[in-house]
Amino acid sequence: MHRQCSRRVGPGLAVVVALTALAVAGCGSSGGGGSVMTSTSPSTTSPNDRYVLIFDSVITSHTAIGSFTVDTKSTVHGQVALASTPTPNQFSQSSGDLTYSSFSYSAGPAPGCTFSTSAPNGSITVVEASVAPANANAVRVVLRPSSLTETIVQSCTTLTQTIPGIYWFSGWQLLHKSEGDPGANGWAIDNWTAGTGATVAVRTYSGGLTDAATGATYTEQTTIRIDKVN
Repeated sequence: MHRQCSRRVGPGLAVVVALTALAVAGCGSSGGGGSVMTSTSPSTTSPNDRYVLIFDSVITSHTAIGSFTVDTKSTVHGQVALASTPTPNQFSQSSGDLTYSSFSYSAGPAPGCTFSTSAPNGSITVVEASVAPANANAVRVVLRPSSLTETIVQSCTTLTQTIPGIYWFSGWQLLHKSEGDPGANGWAIDNWTAGTGATVAVRTYSGGLTDAATGATYTEQTTIRIDKVN
């Protein structure tokens, strides 16, 4: 008689920002009567396992100077194929594209003025990734997005000017200040939860803050996940 078992990966995946990936929990079981066989699912990764980190982030900003206000909304998407190593559960540094899905800018009152925007793409780097062999719930990811910039062209009746911006990255730095990892030159992401299906782990952020230096208010909706792709 064969008996199999499985165990869900529970919450509590710990990640550091230069993004890492993970493993599948093992299980064992014994049955009664006759001969007993134990079935075990792998608890470590192998060099043939392939994982990808998916990064989706929306950050808004609102700045008021008297009656004049500036509002922005930045939506970015990144994807990094994690680079496996001969050592189980260890992934080396790898990078992928970090692209703008959209960027919007509005300011006013500015009668007679229009605004156009552009936002070149950048990159996102998983500095390191590892999984504790004895604990599939432990994930460590260190993540480093590039310093994305935006350009706003303000066209008014008597004046046209170009305004440089760094709205998404400024918001990311402020919102994740406590997760900064200077030694790894990135951000350490903690408190992952188990995913379903091909998704191994998920980390979500939803919140906001006000920058004491500028008075700008930032909000964020970010989802980071690690998927097994083979």
